[in-house]
Amino acid sequence: MKIRGDMLIGGLEIGLSMIGIDNDFFLQVSGMKFRYNSENPVGERVILSSVKINNRPWNPERMYSLTVNEGIFGILISSGIIVEDVVFTGVPEYMALKQYISMLHFLNYKSMGRIAEASGDNFVLDEEEISTEEVASFNLSDNYPNPFNPSTKISYEIPELANVSLRVYDMSGREVAELVNQMQQPGSYDVIFNASSLSSGVYFYKLEASGFVQTKKMIFNKVNLPYGYN
Repeated sequence: MKIRGDMLIGGLEIGLSMIGIDNDFFLQVSGMKFRYNSENPVGERVILSSVKINNRPWNPERMYSLTVNEGIFGILISSGIIVEDVVFTGVPEYMALKQYISMLHFLNYKSMGRIAEASGDNFVLDEEEISTEEVASFNLSDNYPNPFNPSTKISYEIPELANVSLRVYDMSGREVAELVNQMQQPGSYDVIFNASSLSSGVYFYKLEASGFVQTKKMIFNKVNLPYGYN
């Protein structure tokens, strides 16, 4: 989701107000540094001059992108914090991290910050799940659901270690998303494709691995949802 700088501080103040009550809902932001005074009145505990995001001074007018779990999201909204361009992944935060680490088979940590300045560019959010059950042949399954809005699951199988490419194209043949481009172990994989930044229409997803090539069609039917459920 996207949040303006002043609203971000409002979210931090809500978390600080809960210290000593329920630390589970404290808004922790990787890449953000700040100081606070717990003796100050609620809503005035963050020392604004100390706030930095990825080592850059905080700007109350700037838009930032942020990921939060459903619990914190609900608290922010119910407390009057305004957010924009909300995208629900459909995957619990801890499960997405577990799946990602399982897919890589190792953890290569690089601090990039959980918050970054929103560039406004189109983006595709994908989460991947792997099954290590024995697979007999290469296969690309029909996406589900289809038609979809805004997310759909694409499943495929590879029977051997392979350099796998899974890309999405529009009707003109222009690539709009690269979902997978790496070496993968044999197994069955699920990828969630989120097309919220794209226009309605027909798209094609193409799997390539060890000489195997298969393409299938999917339909994105974009429907305007109530505010906060994009």
